[in-house]
Amino acid sequence: MDTLNVFSDSWNDVYPENNPGSFIIPLEEPLTYYHQNTFVGVKLFASSGNFYNITRDDYIGVYITDNGDNFRFITTLVLPAGHYRTAEDLIDCVNAGLLSLPRYTEIKKAPKLYLEDQSVLFEPGKADYHQYDPDDDAFVGKEYKVVCTFPDFFYDDFKFDRNLISRKNQFLRRFIWSEQMASFKETPSEIKLWSNISEDPILSLQITDHIIRNDEITWVPYNKNYLGQNVDIIEFYFTTQNNIRLLKREGNTAISLLLKTIF
Repeated sequence: MDTLNVFSDSWNDVYPENNPGSFIIPLEEPLTYYHQNTFVGVKLFASSGNFYNITRDDYIGVYITDNGDNFRFITTLVLPAGHYRTAEDLIDCVNAGLLSLPRYTEIKKAPKLYLEDQSVLFEPGKADYHQYDPDDDAFVGKEYKVVCTFPDFFYDDFKFDRNLISRKNQFLRRFIWSEQMASFKETPSEIKLWSNISEDPILSLQITDHIIRNDEITWVPYNKNYLGQNVDIIEFYFTTQNNIRLLKREGNTAISLLLKTIF
């Protein structure tokens, strides 16, 4: 019986797209199996985070305006990599970045998100900006509104209307409501861990599972397309019940993989 211990962050220098939900591991010694009764199983699975996430790096652009037509760029917030199981987790992450703005900008009241009755409420912020007025030969203080540009999950998951939450409408309104969020309600309760060397998923996980130790291992058939061939890399990825790729971006995934042949 062969044992392979793999970690999702082991080869990030070679495969920079690796993340804990989808990663490729090159093998120092290739796998070669000839017998069709070869099976793959997982002895240990451990993950440092949850299983629902925004699927790529996202950014929020922050601007101030005093008329809703002309916008002065202030900064870009990079959303920190993370696992998000619920809407509350994701909103807390966004707010953590927004609420840091008064520390290092002229913004005095940061924009903020609220979750109410499965909808999201966005409140623009306020800023003081002193602009030079040549007529007065002095810097004149104005009150500006803080507005934002948003990543796709605001529309796809938070269900904001793209036109309604435009920068112009943020200036005109005190609050902007999203529609009811269906995406978070429909988050699947089970995901599957796949590998290119197995014909079936090698593990089924509940959305809240982080560590699994298998005393009674579930064995799945080795991929018959690889019989008699040298396998130089192993790819792992998670999918939902609907076979939608479910990416994770932070932390680490560790897998102790077992391979055996029954003669």
